[in-house]
Amino acid sequence: MIDARLFPSFRVLFFAWLVACAAILASHAPAYAQEARFGDENISVELRADGMPQPGEEWMLALYFTPSSEEWHGYWSNPGDAGLGMQLSLSLPEGWEIGEHLYPVPERLLISGLMNHVYKGEFAVLVPVSVPESAEIDGFPTITGFAEYLACTDLICVPQDAVMTARPGGDFARWRAEIAPLIDARATMQVIAGLSVRIAIPLPESVNLPDPHVFVEEQDLVESAALQTFRRVGNQVVVELESDWQDQSPATTGGILAFGDGAGVRFVSEAGDVPEGGTIIAGPANAIPTPP
Repeated sequence: MIDARLFPSFRVLFFAWLVACAAILASHAPAYAQEARFGDENISVELRADGMPQPGEEWMLALYFTPSSEEWHGYWSNPGDAGLGMQLSLSLPEGWEIGEHLYPVPERLLISGLMNHVYKGEFAVLVPVSVPESAEIDGFPTITGFAEYLACTDLICVPQDAVMTARPGGDFARWRAEIAPLIDARATMQVIAGLSVRIAIPLPESVNLPDPHVFVEEQDLVESAALQTFRRVGNQVVVELESDWQDQSPATTGGILAFGDGAGVRFVSEAGDVPEGGTIIAGPANAIPTPP
């Protein structure tokens, strides 16, 4: 058990080490051979399936997380300045492929100056699985998974892990509705090394943004706790994010634009032109330094 308030730097280093060790173990043992070392007492997890898989179709699984009490929270894939994103391995039949994990819109939690991207209360992460057309399915398949993640309160963090076996059932209609939908059009992104990241996200001008915030998938690309400025430029929302990124700009990055009322959309951005000007709809006008 680690004090999250007093030792944030140690927490990050410790769990980075934990993930590295887990990756080594996972590379040497399939999911069904792994054993839980910490358990899931604080935030339990179940592996659920949306009906029977069908050859040539996508089959949806879900990781359903339930905190033991309201003080515990879980994390988005990019946990922010602290915390730990979930690691998952599944024992799938040959030729079956796991897709991108689909998350609900996270919340912001600022502790000791560190921004955390969290989920409070129960939540589900959807896991699409591509089933090949040649799949021979005779009854419900045995799918075993191994999940490693972090459970935190405002004061402490505890590693959690669980071995799970998929079983049918669950509130998939609600869980699907809670996932941020993906915008059809690509966003564009401009990275100014050591200063800022600017992203233009296609969004109809009629969409209300009472308290917008962008959660970026790429860890360390932006300063998570820094102020964000949003400008409306027609049917685009331009967000300006503080960054000390010095490496080569990523070709693409994804994220979630949260509207501020629990809703939001997912986007994928690629390098491109980002419009200037527009009307500020949230954040300060001078939050991002001007390049020399």
